[in-house]
Amino acid sequence: MLGDLSDEETNELIALFSKSMMDNIVVRSASVETKIFPVNHYINVACYILYDQSYQYNILKKIANKISPEEIAKRSKTLCSPLNQLAFYSIAMLYLQGRGNIINDNLHTKTTSDQNIVIEPETKKKELR
Repeated sequence: MLGDLSDEETNELIALFSKSMMDNIVVRSASVETKIFPVNHYINVACYILYDQSYQYNILKKIANKISPEEIAKRSKTLCSPLNQLAFYSIAMLYLQGRGNIINDNLHTKTTSDQNIVIEPETKKKELR
């Protein structure tokens, strides 16, 4: 069933993806960043919003109600499909980047000002799975 992963399975997938993401970040060029167009800042804000407002989660949930993940995977294997490895990678990367930013912000807030802040609510953990 969609989203029916254990915490252990979820953590294993996040760790696997994180290693791949870190490898890509290490070799990424900073040539797209300028003072006029702070691309990295724009990307971080977009990622924050995708996760914080459950924007991407809600879209993917609507898609999953119409077509199964297995069917999406099958269609992505056709020639010239817009659904490719980069597209799937980007979906996970953007969502997890936003998640990481918010968790980092909440940890900082917890250690500096608000001891009662929840680092990651259960609803967000459910969305992640």
